[in-house]
Amino acid sequence: MTDNEAAISELADGTLVLNSRNYLGTSHYGTIRPYGQSDYGEGYNYSTHPPHRGLSFSTDSGATFSDTYHPPALEGPTCEGAQLTGWDTPTELGIAGNQTLFFTNPAATFERANLTMKMSVDGGCEWSEVVRVNTGTSMYSSIVQFADGDIGVAFDDGSDIHCPPKSAYGCGSNNETFKLIELSKAAPE
Repeated sequence: MTDNEAAISELADGTLVLNSRNYLGTSHYGTIRPYGQSDYGEGYNYSTHPPHRGLSFSTDSGATFSDTYHPPALEGPTCEGAQLTGWDTPTELGIAGNQTLFFTNPAATFERANLTMKMSVDGGCEWSEVVRVNTGTSMYSSIVQFADGDIGVAFDDGSDIHCPPKSAYGCGSNNETFKLIELSKAAPE
């Protein structure tokens, strides 16, 4: 098992999209595995290719899920992330809300930093950045979409936390922060 702390969303056609924290390429304690064989092919170097989120899909109401897919655009540290289906996405953005997924996680190579919101308009295959929610230490997010389409993001921001050098996962924080993302102003062009 290489995945945990999953978020799951349902698309309009009933497909379930499971987006999970992934340990592929790291030990349980965040140590990078040595150069060697991987599901990315022989010679894949874990020291230069950090973990990516793991996505699995179900078309039978969750009875079974597909093999795990690791989207290149969802690179990041071993950390929880949040996902939702954008049912209330404003139509003036030209995005079909019932196939739109929003996702937040730290967008840094190995550190829990730079919380970013990404969006997929094709059910999770391709992702683009919408907005950086927070610069610096940030982790463990939750997201909600309001009826007007705006998205609220709650996360640990790491304020006044001084991490030891080379900390495997960064430092924990009990400082919850909330930011409102006005989607009509933040969506990619």
